[in-house]
Amino acid sequence: MSIAGKGSAFKEQLGSQDAPEEPGVYALSQYNIVTFIGAATESLRATLLAHAKSSDCTSSATWVKVEVTPAERAEARAEELLAEFRAANGTLPRCNDLSSWQPAGPSGEGA
Repeated sequence: MSIAGKGSAFKEQLGSQDAPEEPGVYALSQYNIVTFIGAATESLRATLLAHAKSSDCTSSATWVKVEVTPAERAEARAEELLAEFRAANGTLPRCNDLSSWQPAGPSGEGA
């Protein structure tokens, strides 16, 4: 079971104040490939802003999908989503599994 709801452009969602203030889970994507699945136990908006301002693997995201989830359930829900992703793809998203992360090139593939 993937994240419910539709996704939106990552930076545009943050700029338009559409990211929820509630806790929940989220998936960041780049070039239509999920690159990170995470949980926000407080504010999805604050967590996503931190990703956008960071210099780590997740800052290059172009798309986000969020699901509001109770704070006490957010981390367990993220683990469910990660297990589902691993079962379908044989690995974690590249920013969740930093041991295999390489910066994306212009085509969206690792360098």
